[in-house]
Amino acid sequence: MNTYTQTPSRVYTALAAAAGLLLLGAGPAQGGAVTGVENCGGKGRPLELRVSGNDGGTTTLRLHQSYTVDADFVPAATAAKARFRLTAEASFGELPLGDTATGALRAGTKHTARGSFRAGSELVGRTVKIRATVDTGAHRELCLKFTARGVG
Repeated sequence: MNTYTQTPSRVYTALAAAAGLLLLGAGPAQGGAVTGVENCGGKGRPLELRVSGNDGGTTTLRLHQSYTVDADFVPAATAAKARFRLTAEASFGELPLGDTATGALRAGTKHTARGSFRAGSELVGRTVKIRATVDTGAHRELCLKFTARGVG
C-alpha cells in the first residue's frame, strides 16, 4: 500500500512508526505550497514547502501572528537526529526565527520537517528571504528560501 496517497495525518503516523520521527502537530500547515522557492543547497531532494496562511506568491507575515512551515524532502543519508531551522535574511542581517528537532532521518524516505515562528516587529515593512534548513550535524540535508513580506 502506498501510504503517500492517504490523508496527511495517516502519512505522518506511518512515517513516525517507520522512521521514529518526532511529530510536531496534528497535520500539515494550513496553506498552499509556496511558489518561487529557491534551492540553496543540501544533499537531500526537496519536494514541497508550505506556510500556514499562504495562498501562493509572496508570503505575507502579519505582526504577532504565528506561522507553521512544513518542508517535505527526501534525505540523501540516514541520520539519528536533525534540526530544522528558520532564519530571516534581510538588509539588517540574519534573524533566527525557529529551531526544532526533527527526529531521525532515513535515506530515500519522504520526511516532513516542521517548524513555527511568530512574526515580530523586525519584519514589519520589510521584504525578507526566509531560509529553511535541515542539518544533521554532519551535513546539510536541505536548504530552501522563499520571499516573505512583513506587515503591521
